[in-house]
Amino acid sequence: MAVLAVTVDMEEEHLKAFDDEINAFLDNMFGPRDARVRGWFMLDSYLPTFFLTVIYLLSIWLGNKYMKNRPALSLRGILTLYNLAITLLSAYMLAELILSSWEGGYNLQCQDLASAGEADIRIANPGFFGPTLNSFIHILMYSYYGLSVFPSMHKYLWWKKYLTQAQLVQFVLTITHTMSAVVKPCGFPFGCLIFQSSYMLTLVILFLNFYIQQICSNSPKHRLEFGLITFVQYPG
Repeated sequence: MAVLAVTVDMEEEHLKAFDDEINAFLDNMFGPRDARVRGWFMLDSYLPTFFLTVIYLLSIWLGNKYMKNRPALSLRGILTLYNLAITLLSAYMLAELILSSWEGGYNLQCQDLASAGEADIRIANPGFFGPTLNSFIHILMYSYYGLSVFPSMHKYLWWKKYLTQAQLVQFVLTITHTMSAVVKPCGFPFGCLIFQSSYMLTLVILFLNFYIQQICSNSPKHRLEFGLITFVQYPG
């Protein structure tokens, strides 16, 4: 038991050292984390996000291997509940972001991180432009995904053909808005601005590639709808 305890202590020390290295590196890149969000869920360390990402990627790999020679599962009920929940969550986030930014008198071009008092904390639950756009697009996207599970609803989903266009507009607007804070600084860490712009640029490239393929495709029978997180295939 003593040997086991020593081994556990050593593993904890190695994990803490790794955690400290990761946090120091990212804090150096993005600037120190806001003290106002200390203690919030998953915001005191980058390790939970890192491990959850690894688990997610591993589950995708294992899931593909497991289902390779098996018939597709019927997930209509789960998909309906999931997409409904995400649509409602996105609607709540959109309303909260609009109300909070209005209350705090936020500047559309670039808002600093500590001038609006309680509104800043509501926005952090600090940029507001990108998340507001994202929440709106998510309402359109996940409501479509949820309803498309039912074949009888397909003829009513008129906004399907505009989803990818709306997402591309979202990414371009977010890049433009983020880079405006580089040209006219207002307190955001430079590393965060560059990281977000670079990430959004990769999404523009991926979505534009999909959009071009979608337009040029001669076999629209089994189209692949491209979501923000993953590829999901739906009938129709």
